[in-house]
Amino acid sequence: MKRYNMMQEKKEITTDVRYEAQSATEIVVRGIKEAIRKGNLKAGERLPNENELCELFGVGRSSLREGLKILSAQGLVEMRHGIGTFMSDGENHAVYDTLFYHLLLASPDKENVEELRRIIEIDILEQVLKNYNRNEKERLLLKENVQELKSIAAESHYDKERLLKNDMAFHKLLAKASKNQVLRNIYQSLIDYIHLSIAVSHRRQSAMRVLDSHQRIYDLIEKRDTYSIANVVSYSLQPWEASDN
Repeated sequence: MKRYNMMQEKKEITTDVRYEAQSATEIVVRGIKEAIRKGNLKAGERLPNENELCELFGVGRSSLREGLKILSAQGLVEMRHGIGTFMSDGENHAVYDTLFYHLLLASPDKENVEELRRIIEIDILEQVLKNYNRNEKERLLLKENVQELKSIAAESHYDKERLLKNDMAFHKLLAKASKNQVLRNIYQSLIDYIHLSIAVSHRRQSAMRVLDSHQRIYDLIEKRDTYSIANVVSYSLQPWEASDN
């Protein structure tokens, strides 16, 4: 089985990534993406072990594992318990057949990503309202999601990982409720892509603020309030957009 020795590229990979990264986790994510862009990592190849990767990026094990989890969620790597971490061969991840594979590697300007998310979320909510009579199941799941978020926000020391999981699930449920398969796939891919920045935004906003945003979105859907979509989306995105500034 082929295994690329990224240690040969250590200085080249880490220098630029360290300058731009905002966290140790992001150093890992950007560093591996940079290796992919340069052709140093190929589909199906095994990554160096944890010790080598920690030394390569100058990060601890927890940050390394968090970075690999993000890359796994995005479909770029596969973590095989007891064996190691491998570059995805693309067979189990639709992302390799979409434009979002290139988005994952391109690290586009944040303003462009913000604009894209705003446009797509407005479209998603318009489709949710348009298909209101067809998405009762998804709307019930959204209600349950908001109720779970209320319990998280009520805790004085809430679990941030649980908050992130709830947040991601909420947006993916919105995608399902749109009843538009193409729009759903695009939006879910986008949410996976911005997974890290969503996690960062949670450092600058409380769980109550997340709850407030999601409650407004849910109430808008139940009231079928088409006219408030743009304002509600703008309010929801404020903490996330600020997290990159």
